[in-house]
Amino acid sequence: MNQHIQNKIQDLKKAAKISPTSATPVSRNFCDEDSLGKVIRTKNDAEHFMSELNAIYKRSK
Repeated sequence: MNQHIQNKIQDLKKAAKISPTSATPVSRNFCDEDSLGKVIRTKNDAEHFMSELNAIYKRSK
């Protein structure tokens, strides 16, 4: 492995040990934040949505 990368990994490990707070990943649930995520949950839902969107686009031409 590249020496620079190994050094960087060691530095990050040291920083993690010194850090007073535990590092926890931030959990994001985009389904709750995005209105489309509330409606489109499956591939079938997405295909239905896109077909409706394409129909609207064609009518607007």
